[in-house]
Amino acid sequence: MDQAPPEICAKIFSVACTDTGYTGQSISLVSKYIHETSGPYRLQSISLHGHDEIIAFAALLNKTPPHLRRVRHLFISTQNRDEDDTSGYVYFSNLANKRRKAQALLASDEEGKQKKDEIMQDYDRQNAEWKERSEARQLKDQRQGPLIAAAIEHILQTVASSLEVLEVDFEYFTSANLTRAISFPSLTDLTSHGGYPLAPSDHTGPLITPCHNLRRLHIGCTGNHVRGCHIFEQVPVLAPCLTHLRMSGLQQDGWVGGALREALGFHQEWATGSPVDLFPETIERILIKPDRPPAPGGWCGTSYFEYSSLLSGTREVQEMDDRVTLLPAETGGRRFGSLVPISERDWLNRIGGGEGCWREK
Repeated sequence: MDQAPPEICAKIFSVACTDTGYTGQSISLVSKYIHETSGPYRLQSISLHGHDEIIAFAALLNKTPPHLRRVRHLFISTQNRDEDDTSGYVYFSNLANKRRKAQALLASDEEGKQKKDEIMQDYDRQNAEWKERSEARQLKDQRQGPLIAAAIEHILQTVASSLEVLEVDFEYFTSANLTRAISFPSLTDLTSHGGYPLAPSDHTGPLITPCHNLRRLHIGCTGNHVRGCHIFEQVPVLAPCLTHLRMSGLQQDGWVGGALREALGFHQEWATGSPVDLFPETIERILIKPDRPPAPGGWCGTSYFEYSSLLSGTREVQEMDDRVTLLPAETGGRRFGSLVPISERDWLNRIGGGEGCWREK
């Protein structure tokens, strides 16, 4: 390999360095020649999880010459890699199942009463542990929010000129501290979980300048940090030449159907209550991916009513406009709180030449 012309090496490295950054890191250790020729491509594709990796990468960029900071594909999440589904939704669901099981037991005799008491004690203990862990995590996020936000803004500002595919997943306390408007002249694909860079509830506009090359926008978990139809105000501003829009993680979002009708230019008797601008004329596909149905119960059945409105409203718009597709509802565990990380699977598939989250089957 050391005998290969640098032009051939460059072709190989440009194809090989399309993962989480592991390949670029590994080939830089092969030899001095490979280290030098792979320099422009080592940071081409980077995946960051958790506060430590974000801060470390921000420091690495400071040590890297400007001409070698060409990051084209970036996945950045404030959730740690070692957090999995058992630490979030699955854990909490199992806990709730224990309580239901205990409540269903007939404590008609002494043995049954003792068994029920044991289950309830175990539930109370685990519930207290869960609450303590959640509060500790929230306190940590709140305390480190400004520091992590500063590191994220430094990373985004540094690689903005070369960035093409970006996926972000920030907890609320980080998003609340992101205030700098950044320009991404080469950005074509953007996936946002939790609000940023579309305006969260305490901001008035997008936190990046209009992206005229942005063609695909995926908005995930919109109900967590974004004010309802307020999100539709920002889409034409952020991406004036958008061709593909996807919204996923939707559950308590009965407003979506009405907002879609307005954004696509269909008259409706009842307005959504928030201003909705028309989508760009370049729009070709709109995908709506509902979350799985809410649990039974709730205040006057409001949760189920909102979910039903989401589905029925979207189906109506789908019948009116064939650019709109209602995808099957999610079947896996719902992302609970801030403990379950977003998968980078679709991002990797997309930068590898696949459809990623835009698969419709």
